Amino acid sequence: ARDNAYYDSTANDMHIGVDSRNGNENALAAEVLLHEMGHANLDYATNQLVNQLSVTVHKFCVNANDGNICCNGRLGCMAAMNEGQADYHASIMFDSDPALGQHITNTVNGLSSCGIPRNSLANIGLTADSVLSACGNNGFDARFNGEIHVVGALYATIWFELRKGAKVVNGAEAVLLDKLFNEHLKVMRGTDDFRTIYDKIISIDTSLFAGKFGARVTAEFRRRLIIP
Repeated sequence: ARDNAYYDSTANDMHIGVDSRNGNENALAAEVLLHEMGHANLDYATNQLVNQLSVTVHKFCVNANDGNICCNGRLGCMAAMNEGQADYHASIMFDSDPALGQHITNTVNGLSSCGIPRNSLANIGLTADSVLSACGNNGFDARFNGEIHVVGALYATIWFELRKGAKVVNGAEAVLLDKLFNEHLKVMRGTDDFRTIYDKIISIDTSLFAGKFGARVTAEFRRRLIIP
């Protein structure tokens, strides 16, 4: 059994192994399966173009042998948004308790990276600056500042907050927000960062919904210090 859970975009298959930290089967955690299915969904939506990562916005956190990917700057990177949208895939199914990996850590907040939990309910206050510097600021290795799971937590909670607001209005509006999310997956590319994806979301919203969500999207991205 493999010590991980991941979607292999080359082979187009999913590997759900046993977690070495406590011996639990990752396959028993629905949110882990949903996260990996989120990766597969984006892979298929873009015909794998999302995997052609740009060296302009991505780097190895330490070196190629380490293999961990970090975003270069405060506007994030596609690899981080991929992790975030995958977390979001899981969170919308368990929106009252969206923590990822509770079975692994035996904690309410579940998995965390550099002190940032993979729990959108706990990440309402995250900003582009706070996730970029989280590793160094929280007593972890500063060389991992910008690590994609940390930065991805920001992207997950942006969409989580948008959908929570839509659900407050009514279920039909939440369905429209889901369509906006799904449509934006199709236009994601390896060169994107938070700012370029914001522009794409606004463009889709204008085209499909006459700007219905534009003000809310703008407010959420502005609150996270992504746009001025």
